[in-house]
Amino acid sequence: MQIKPAIEAVKKAKQNLSKAKDAYSEYKQDLVQQQAQLQALKDQLQADTGYIEQIDIDEMSELVNDLQADKKYYQANIALATSSLAAKTTALITQVATATASSGTYGFNAGIELDIDTLEKQLNSQQTKSIASHLVANNININANANATANANTNVNANKTTTIVGSNLQANTDNGQININAQNLNILSSQDTSNTESNTDHKNLNVSYSVYGATSDSLKGSISKDSSTSNSQQTKHNNASLTAANINLNSTQDTLIKGANLHATNQLNINSKNLAVSSVQNKHKAKTRSQGASLGIGGSGVNSVGFHQAKSDKNSKTVLLTSITAKQVNITTQDHTQLTGSLIAATDTGDKDGNDNGQLSLTTNSLSASSLNTTSNNKSSSIGFDIALSNNNPAQTGKNGNTTTNNINNTNNTEKNNKTNKTNKTQNSTSINNASINYTNNKHNAKTKVLATLGNGNIQIADINQSNSKSSTKLLNRDIKDTEVDIYNIASHKGLKGELDTRLLTKAGRVKIAEDIKKSGMIASAIKQIVNTDRAGLKNFFSEVNKLNKTDEAVKAKIANNP
Repeated sequence: MQIKPAIEAVKKAKQNLSKAKDAYSEYKQDLVQQQAQLQALKDQLQADTGYIEQIDIDEMSELVNDLQADKKYYQANIALATSSLAAKTTALITQVATATASSGTYGFNAGIELDIDTLEKQLNSQQTKSIASHLVANNININANANATANANTNVNANKTTTIVGSNLQANTDNGQININAQNLNILSSQDTSNTESNTDHKNLNVSYSVYGATSDSLKGSISKDSSTSNSQQTKHNNASLTAANINLNSTQDTLIKGANLHATNQLNINSKNLAVSSVQNKHKAKTRSQGASLGIGGSGVNSVGFHQAKSDKNSKTVLLTSITAKQVNITTQDHTQLTGSLIAATDTGDKDGNDNGQLSLTTNSLSASSLNTTSNNKSSSIGFDIALSNNNPAQTGKNGNTTTNNINNTNNTEKNNKTNKTNKTQNSTSINNASINYTNNKHNAKTKVLATLGNGNIQIADINQSNSKSSTKLLNRDIKDTEVDIYNIASHKGLKGELDTRLLTKAGRVKIAEDIKKSGMIASAIKQIVNTDRAGLKNFFSEVNKLNKTDEAVKAKIANNP
């Protein structure tokens, strides 16, 4: 029966209204928490504590202001959910009234349906993958300065600059050594990349025929078409790895360690004019766009139109940590040391997961520390409209607006009927019966700082107290077990979802709703008649409803022909 889905729709509309109210309550709580977090960051910046920068305050202030603007959308969504409940309720009343008028069919609906669906998809994908080189020996010596001879198992002679990209150098971890001598030394990560593009085209044709339903149309159809495009770009780093009992790195100019893990089970020594140690960021970007339209057709013509459009953008950066660890770490930099979101520490196990043992020695003329951020910035928006139309054609119910009129009053003259027909013809029109909207605008932004971290030990910075110091240590962290700081995690949801029975907006529409309510009341009267006369059964029920409906229609026809 068609009444049951209408009842379920009312229940769902009630649930949606409750959810809209709950979402508003949760939003207000979240807003208070985010405002408190923003104030805490401002207090830390003013007190010069923690690792907060002005840019962090500016970014979060903008996001909190955007979150405050969501309030009106939550309130409007409650209003729309209320309107939707009213629309579903009137739809239920209409369905019940229609079932009353069709009591001869016992309110049942039977039919057939044809559905044709096509989907075309194009996919283009490009990928590059780095293959790591592996150098394994008891000892590994790489000499990039003047001609050098070493009595090691593996010797590599190069020209002044040594570059190691995404490779693995592994010497014996009990007593083996990795010795690298160069004018410039670069130890870098390799990258894997992927680029994917897709295009989708979807079409659907649906035709159905029902014996009976809530509307006057038994033959219905719909045509829809939608398309989407998406692309994704990703860069993934693979850290280089140096592992040995002892690691000795010597360069006369610059040493750049960016995207690498250096781990010595005993001692790690670095001597350079300038030293830069930086982590790297894996990056991912994705974009999706889609749109579509639909058209519904019934026996009286077009009865519904719909349109939707959506887009989403995702942008994320994830820090891949660069670490330099050993049981004992000694670093000497003649000029400047730059640390960016990386870790240097001496630990009891020699790796980054061990406990700080304080055996770190770093001597440099100047030192700067900066963080590297793990960020997530996602936004998506969509809008859709659906409009239900009705063809107000009195001829569908009879020449004079009611099929029972001639049965009640056969004395009406032809001239009067012709006048009525002319009047009805001028009233033929298509009107909006129901309109719904679904609008969303969601954002999620998160930021975590990965700090430049030096473990405990003897740290000497020559220019730290000089007026023209190049050093900047505000963002230097000394706790190797706590290397990250969460700055913000804010989700913003703007949305409007609901529908409106447009009959509520006009006097004629409200009269029609009132008539439907009256007819739906006939069902209750029929049940009462059956109970009072000791009759029972589905056939008796619809028989009583049918009698009440015929009586009502006859009275209306009599009034219409004898105003």
